[in-house]
Amino acid sequence: MSTLADLIHADMSEDGARRNRYWKSSSLPVCERFNHRPKPKRSRRDKVLKKLMQINMAGFVRFVSETTNGE
Repeated sequence: MSTLADLIHADMSEDGARRNRYWKSSSLPVCERFNHRPKPKRSRRDKVLKKLMQINMAGFVRFVSETTNGE
């Protein structure tokens, strides 16, 4: 089973590899290369990752609020 950090790392490295592949293969000038870069890929995994991050952050916020209210 993967942790949330593993999933985020895999998503970021995949996106970085895709971006680097485009950046190196494009022959456009730098400004046009930036303006015409491909949109980020959307997948079902993105929805799952977003939901997991929301659950994780909600738990963290709850922990912080209980810790600060207890003092």
